Amino acid sequence: MRTIIATMGMLGALACLAVDVRPELAKDGETFVTAALQRAIDDVSAQGGGTVALGAGTYLTGGVYLKDNVTLHLEQGATLLGSTNHVDYPSPVASKRQRAVLSAIDAKNVAVTGQGVVDGRGWASLRKDNAPNRWMVCFFYRCRDVRVEGVTLTNPASWTCYFKECDGVVARKVTISSHANFNNDGFDIDSKNVLIEDCVVDTDDDAICPKSDNPDFVPENIEVRNCRLSSNCNFIKFGTSSRGGFRNCNIHHCTLVPASKSVLRDWQYKLPGVTDPVTGLAGIALEMVDGGVMENIHVHDIVMEGGMQTPILVRLGRRRVHPSGATAVLKDCVIENVVCKSTASYIASSITGVPGLRVQNLVLRNLDLTVKGGCAADEAAKPVPEVEKGYPENRMFNKLPLPAYGFYVRHADGVRFENVKLRYEGVREERRPVVQDDCTDVTFANCDFQKPTKPLPKDAILCEGAYDGHLQGVATDGEAIYWPFTHVIVKTDLKGRVLASTAQPRHQGDCCVHDGLLYVAVNRGKFNQETGAVSEVWAYDTRDLALKNKWKVPELVHGAGGMTWHDGRFYVVGGLPKTHVRNYVYEYTPDFTFVKRHVLETGYTVLGIQTAAFEQGRFLFGCYHDKEFPVRTLVCPSDLGSFEVSSESTDVGVLTLDGRLFCARTRKAGPRSWGGFLVPAKIR
Repeated sequence: MRTIIATMGMLGALACLAVDVRPELAKDGETFVTAALQRAIDDVSAQGGGTVALGAGTYLTGGVYLKDNVTLHLEQGATLLGSTNHVDYPSPVASKRQRAVLSAIDAKNVAVTGQGVVDGRGWASLRKDNAPNRWMVCFFYRCRDVRVEGVTLTNPASWTCYFKECDGVVARKVTISSHANFNNDGFDIDSKNVLIEDCVVDTDDDAICPKSDNPDFVPENIEVRNCRLSSNCNFIKFGTSSRGGFRNCNIHHCTLVPASKSVLRDWQYKLPGVTDPVTGLAGIALEMVDGGVMENIHVHDIVMEGGMQTPILVRLGRRRVHPSGATAVLKDCVIENVVCKSTASYIASSITGVPGLRVQNLVLRNLDLTVKGGCAADEAAKPVPEVEKGYPENRMFNKLPLPAYGFYVRHADGVRFENVKLRYEGVREERRPVVQDDCTDVTFANCDFQKPTKPLPKDAILCEGAYDGHLQGVATDGEAIYWPFTHVIVKTDLKGRVLASTAQPRHQGDCCVHDGLLYVAVNRGKFNQETGAVSEVWAYDTRDLALKNKWKVPELVHGAGGMTWHDGRFYVVGGLPKTHVRNYVYEYTPDFTFVKRHVLETGYTVLGIQTAAFEQGRFLFGCYHDKEFPVRTLVCPSDLGSFEVSSESTDVGVLTLDGRLFCARTRKAGPRSWGGFLVPAKIR
C-alpha cells in the first residue's frame, strides 16, 4: 500500500515529493522479501524520494540497496533479518568485504532510521580472521549525505557499519552489538565530514575505527562524541589501513567500558599478565603505517573504566609505501583529559616510530593513568624489536613487557607530557614510568609518576594482583598456593598466577589445607580484646573456593588468628591483649570438637600468635614483635611440650614447597590495597 504525503523537502537537501511507503511484506522471518523491498525503495526514489517504513515483524532478506533520497525506517519491533548465505549478497564493488544487508552506492540523501533492528546473523558465515564471502550490516560507498539514526545493528559476518569515501555522514543514537564473528568492527569511517554521536558500540573487534584505504582519498573532519564504547580489540583506533591518511579529527567525551562478552579472543591465554577473559587491546590507538599523513588529530575527555590492556598506542611504521613513494607521517596530534584504570596486562603504552620515520609534535596533557604492575626489571630488559613492517598493535613487540610501566617512547621528536599522572597496581613494579630511546625534545611539565619498587629477593614468589586488606596467612596443597587477605581469598598456581578468588567479609586469618578443603581461621570482631570475640573456622573447596562449612570455636575468647593440621587434629591459635604473658594453642578433632588448650609460657608476645603451621616436623607459630620482645617465631616440637624462639618472621605465614621453607610477606600496593609474596627462609 502506498500513500502520497503533501510535504516537501522531507529529506532536507532537495525539495522533492515525499512518499511514505509501507510495502506489504511477509513478516514471518522465513519468506524472503528482498525483491519486494528493493522494488519499494526503487519506486520511492524514482518518485523523488521519501520513506519506506517497515512495521513490527521479522523480515528475511538478502542484500538491499538504498537509492537517492530514500529513508528506510524500521519501526519499534521491526527486525530486518539477514540471509545466512553469502550468495544472497551480490556486490557491485570488486571486494570480498563489501557485501552487506543494507548498502548504498553513489547515492545521495539516504538514511536508515527508527527503533528497529538489522541483524546480519554473521555467526552463520565462516568464523575466521579475514575470511572471504562475508557480509556487513551496512555499507555506504561514495555517497553524499548519509544518516543512520536510532536503529540497532547487530551480528555482522564482517564489519558492522562502513562509510567508505562518503561526504557528509551522521550516525546518531545507534546501538551496535557485534560478537558473531571475527573482524566485527563497529563504525569503520573512511569518509569526510562525519559526525557520530550518542551511540553505544559493543564489539568483538575495533569499536570506532577511522580507516584510509585509498591513497588518493584522505578522511578528514571526523567528529565522534558522547559515545559508550566497548571492544575486545581496540576501542578507538585510527588505522590499521592508513594509505591516504587522516586530517582534522576530533574524538571526545566518550566512555570506554569492558565488552559484554568475548567469544573468540581468549587473550588471557595469549598475552602476558592477562587474567580477565573479557578484555581489549588499546583504549586509544593512532596507527600510521601505510604511507599516508596523519595530522591534527585530537582525542580528549575520555574515561576508560577498564577492559583495555594498554591505555594508549601511537605507532608510525612502514608496512606499505604510498604509490607516490612518500613515507608515512604522524604529527601535530593531541591526547588530553584522559582518565584510565587499565590493569588488564603488563603491556605499557607506547609511542614509537621506526628508523627514518619519527613521531613528531605529540602532546599528552591531563592524563591520569593507572596500569597493572607486577614486572621485575629483568623481565623488561630484553631489546625491543623494531618490527618496522609489522601489524601495529599493543602486542606487536613480541608480546614483551616494555621497559616502562607508563610510556615507552622511541624514534620521536617533540613529545610533551603535561600534567600526566602515572600509577600502577600491585606489590611490585620495577620498571621506570617513562623510558626514551632515540628521542629529541621530550619534555615533562607538572607530572606525577609513581616510583618503581625495589627488586624482590631472589627466588621470591609473588601473588598476582592487589587486594583490599593485608595478607593474613598462606597454605599449599602442593598444586596451588592459597592466600587469605583480610577480605578475599586468592588461589594461585605455584608461580603466583591467579586461578580463582572469593570475596568474604572481614576478617579472614591464617589457613591450612586438609583433604581437599581449605580451612581458614575467621575472627568476626574484637580481636585481641578480653571479651566479645566471635571465633570461627570456615572451610572452602580447594577447586573453586566455594564455601562448604562453618564451625564456631568459642574457646578462642580473644579471636581466631591462625590454624594448622597435624596427625589427625586441627590446631587453632589467636591474638591476646597486651597484658597476657602466656600463649595458647587450641586442639580440635576433625569435626571441631574441642580437645585441649596447650599453654606456652612465653612470658610475652605482642598481641599473641598470628599464624600456625606444622612444617618439617615441628610447629611454627608466627608472632608480632616489638623492642621489648623481639621473638618472631615460636618453634615447638610435635607434642607442644616446649618451645624455642627464632628471629625469622612468620607472622604472615609459612609453608614448604619442593622441600624448601618459604615465609609469607605482605606489601602495600596502593592507598587501600595490598599484595603478598613468599621468600625463602631458614628457621633453626
